[in-house]
Amino acid sequence: MGHSYLLIFFLIFYIFLNFFPIETLKEIQGEYKARLNDLNVNVLDPLATRELKTFNEKVKEENNLCLFFQVLMQYSAWYQHRQRAFEHFKSKYPHIVHLVCSKKLNTVMQMINPVSPDDVFTISWQIHVGEIGNVIPQIDLFTYNTKLKRQTELGKSLSRYFRKMLSLFGIEQAIELVLGIMVWKFGSSS
Repeated sequence: MGHSYLLIFFLIFYIFLNFFPIETLKEIQGEYKARLNDLNVNVLDPLATRELKTFNEKVKEENNLCLFFQVLMQYSAWYQHRQRAFEHFKSKYPHIVHLVCSKKLNTVMQMINPVSPDDVFTISWQIHVGEIGNVIPQIDLFTYNTKLKRQTELGKSLSRYFRKMLSLFGIEQAIELVLGIMVWKFGSSS
């Protein structure tokens, strides 16, 4: 059992050493061979389990413990960053920000201004782990007007420019700008 940032995980594995007679070891010049077998990886968080599923299957198949730890550290840092950012905005804007799922399963944050509840802004923050172990956060803004049952022109513009804001200002500032535009455009009751 171990933990990386907020995530708790379990590892079970066996190491098999190949032993050689002393005469053979002299010929091999000190090279020992060890083999990792039956690697079993379990992350206890349901969201992390879902996001790491394909990668964990590959790690188990290849018995690659080193890759598992490298990726788990990167993933855990992004996971913690997402959870803290969502909690920050929920506590800062409690009447506007709504977390769609429970705290532990959350990849989506909705922003609904009480003055204009028909306009819904949604931040989707997924963490993708590629086959070679690259950890890539994917953060998108979606907008929708429930009354018109479509995206408004403002929403289309915001969605288009949100990615640019992410690269220019960072995650929290980009979300803060979207919230600022919401409050400025529609007013706020808080």
